[in-house]
Amino acid sequence: MSTETLSIIGTQIGAVVVAAIYAYNTKKALIKATLSNDKKMKVLHELANARMGAALKFGMMMADLNAKRTKDPGDVALAAEARKMYEEHERNQAIVDAAADDAAEKPE
Repeated sequence: MSTETLSIIGTQIGAVVVAAIYAYNTKKALIKATLSNDKKMKVLHELANARMGAALKFGMMMADLNAKRTKDPGDVALAAEARKMYEEHERNQAIVDAAADDAAEKPE
């Protein structure tokens, strides 16, 4: 793997760490809020999923750019895996969102 690829991977890891810190700080703020526990968990879950999606999309975009630039088979494989992970997250999130919408529409 090239030095540039390792640098890009380091940048991706940094983005994920920043997202995790942001989510952690948001969780702490929500715990202090006066929201019900269910509402806190729902907001936290939505935030974590959004941040995960953003981190995966960023990683996918960086891996794609690097693969197009280097054309190295390892970089191309990494880009394909990054795209697969992002698309899988988006599919799973769509299922969760649809289930949440259905549950919100049903009367208690």
